[in-house]
Order: sequence, then C-alpha cells, then structure tokens
Amino acid sequence: REFHTRQVSLYAEFEPAKLMQFLRKAGNYNVQEALAICEQQKLHREMVFLYGRAGNGTVALRIILNELKDIQLAISFCRETGSK
Repeated sequence: REFHTRQVSLYAEFEPAKLMQFLRKAGNYNVQEALAICEQQKLHREMVFLYGRAGNGTVALRIILNELKDIQLAISFCRETGSK
C-alpha cells in the first residue's frame, strides 16, 4: 500500500495499458500525484478517471471533449457521475 503512488509512476512509464486497471483497484495512491504523473505522460483517459474520482467532473469532461474528442464517452461520463 505504501508504494501505490510509485506503482502509478511505474505503470505510466512502462505499462500504460495496465494503469487504468490499477487505478480502479488500488485506492491508496495520492490522487494529486497520480494526476501529475498522468498529465506528464499525457494519459488522458486515466486523467479523466482521476479527476472524476477527485470530484472535478468539469475538468474531466473538458479532457474528454477537447483531448479525446469522444462524445459517447462524454455522455457516458455525465450519466455515471450525474454531471450536466
């Protein structure tokens, strides 16, 4: 548990495809540090998840629309989080 934030960094660098699964399962990482790591690596889907988890749905939705350009994901995100 004490190394979860470090694991985020390692996944982002060496196995980015497995990072989302780790973020969903592990809960003991520092969200702000994880966000910084994902921003540095430009891992947009992971950033959406983390911003949503941190309660910042507006920023998450902005990333979905501006970076991922995925309207269906935006609709799903709004339904799941109750965002308008």
